[in-house]
Order: sequence, then structure tokens, then C-alpha cells
Amino acid sequence: TMDVYQEAWNGYHILHGDGPKSWEPPYYQSAYKKDDIKFIRWFGDYFGIVKGYIDHPPLFSIFVGIIPTISGAKDYLDCRLTTINLIPILFSTLTIILVFLVSYKIYQSNTISIIASLLYATVPLFVAAGRIAKGDCLLSLVLITGILCVLKYIESQKKIFVIFAGLLAGMSFWSKETGISAMIILPLLLGRKGFVKEACIIAGIGFLLAASYLLYNYLINSEAFFKMLALRNKDHVTVFNIVLRYIKESRLAQIHANFGIGYLLWFWFVMFYSLGKSDSNVPITVFIF
Repeated sequence: TMDVYQEAWNGYHILHGDGPKSWEPPYYQSAYKKDDIKFIRWFGDYFGIVKGYIDHPPLFSIFVGIIPTISGAKDYLDCRLTTINLIPILFSTLTIILVFLVSYKIYQSNTISIIASLLYATVPLFVAAGRIAKGDCLLSLVLITGILCVLKYIESQKKIFVIFAGLLAGMSFWSKETGISAMIILPLLLGRKGFVKEACIIAGIGFLLAASYLLYNYLINSEAFFKMLALRNKDHVTVFNIVLRYIKESRLAQIHANFGIGYLLWFWFVMFYSLGKSDSNVPITVFIF
């Protein structure tokens, strides 16, 4: 997929002081000035490289750009799969361990925790998402760490876990757009246990960090910022209509089915399965996400 270069090229340019700059797919290029778009041909495909790139959060991009930089890449086109995929492999491997720890906190069972880790390590959807340079693998790491902090606070009452959970809630949005859900998930998991004040602290810290990401986009490219919001809204409405059709027609797959529909199938299964268990952390988290 071209998308993995999108993340790596953006990170490379940020690390080299050029500001956010990367490949932008055709349907979002209209948000940028024509003077800020340069077309190149690489490996047989055309790439529109834009300055002031704000399509995706920069945090994962920066991590992905580190290995090519260390390995001596002289230009962003030197960011190859052999280097840019090392970071997602590292993040997703760490997440396997986190899945075990969170599962054990919830169910207090080595058997369930080992099975949960094995599922995360082998289900094709998560293997694919965790082995390519897209923000999903960082979001998983950050969100599940946040859930672990919430569970640790419930157990120990140490305030440091509330601070960490708030920072991770905001950082989730800097990792991938869908990370905005962490600002509901983490406070809710804590608040429903009676820690309302602490839940508000998490939400407050998370909101400030999330707002700083929107401010970052505005400062980088104010003109493209508002145009991008409109294009994103139109795109998300289209996706939402696909999801509604998927639910109403009750079909396992259809013409519009894509990678995201696979996530939905998995999440519906997990949610309904876990509803029958004694703890509601899992179905709540899945439903909100």
C-alpha cells in the first residue's frame, strides 16, 4: 500500500527540519494550494507530495522516520519497507505483552490472558495492522496502556496512574484520529467505579492534548485545515452509510467491504462474546471505539 510511505516520508521530513511533508491521495489534494503540490513518479506510480501536510497525526510518522534516518537515508525516497516496517513490528510486539497484562488484570486468569495474547498475535486483521507503517499499531499500544493505567489506579489508588492515563488519552489522538475515543473510554472506565473526580482529570488532560493537535494542524496550514475538515466530514459520512448498509443487510461481505469492515466484524464478535462475562470493561471499550 502507498499509505506506508505516507507516514514514513512525513516523519523523515519532520526529523530533517522540513516540516510535515508527504504524499497526499488525490481526493484530499484539493485542500492544498497548487504551489504546495509536487508530483513525482516512483516505482511506476504517481505521488502528489504536499507541503504543510496535515492528513494524519505526526506522532507515529516521527517514530517511523527514525530508522531510515539512522540507517543513512539521504532522501525521503530512501525510506524503504525494510526499514520503515521495523517500528510497527516493535510496537505491535510490545502490545502483545500489554494485552496479556490487561487481560490478567481483568480476568485474573493465566489461561485467558495467554489466549488473548495469542489471538492478538495471530488474527490476520491485527497482524496486518501491526506489521505495516500505519498509526493503528501505535494507537493500540497507547490505548491499551491507558486502560492498564486505569486498572492499576483502581487497584492501588496511586495518583500517578491518573496523570499517565490522561496523557495517554490525549496521545491517542496524536497517534491516529480514531484515538479520540480514548477520551471517552478511559474516564468512563474509571468513573463507573466511583472515581468521578479522577475521571474528570483524565478527561481534562486528554482534552487539552487533543486540542493541541488541532492547534498544530491550524498553525502548520490554516487554509488547508478548514478544507480538510470539510473533506474528512464528507468522507466519514460516506463510510458511515456503508456501515449502516452493512448492518441493515446483515451480510458478511459486500462490494463496498474493505479492511475497516473486517474490524467491525471482529469487534461485534468480541463485544457480544464478552457481554456474557462478569466484567464489562471489554464490551464498553469495544462499543465506544
